[in-house]
Amino acid sequence: MSTPVTPSLIEWVQSHLNDIYTAPTEDAFHAAVGAYLSPNAEIYVNEQKMTRAEKEDRILAQWHAANRVSVKWENAIEVPKDEGLGGFPTGLVGGFYVVTHTMKIRIRAGPMQYYTAVAIQARIEQDPSIQPDEHGDRRRVVYLYETEADKRAPTFIHPVPPKAEAEQMQ
Repeated sequence: MSTPVTPSLIEWVQSHLNDIYTAPTEDAFHAAVGAYLSPNAEIYVNEQKMTRAEKEDRILAQWHAANRVSVKWENAIEVPKDEGLGGFPTGLVGGFYVVTHTMKIRIRAGPMQYYTAVAIQARIEQDPSIQPDEHGDRRRVVYLYETEADKRAPTFIHPVPPKAEAEQMQ
């Protein structure tokens, strides 16, 4: 029997955030958040302190409004601290990613989109207060600092040609 390959801290964070944003159901969403954030995580978004429940509600509101969500990482770095319990690395991850929300609302022929750009700083540690996963991993984000901004995707609407031009086209 082979032992599972332990993902790097960057891979761990990227995988968990992707699971959160692209969860197919609300139950899967809550499970993904539980596998990522410690119940007592210290969380700041745009310098505003919030609880895990508030952070979860913030993402869930975006999740409900979208038909489709994708996450694209621009860059990331990690600073491993130690192996921790069971040989799972702990430490810091910093990076930048963009979440593309494809909305249920349509503008002319296409769906409306907006982007959330996020700069992240996360501290991952073993959390002895939670049950380990099937591999014995108890890692969770215990400190999360995010700076984020939303931006609407550009909407391209072709102008209606003037009446004289339209008559020439016929």
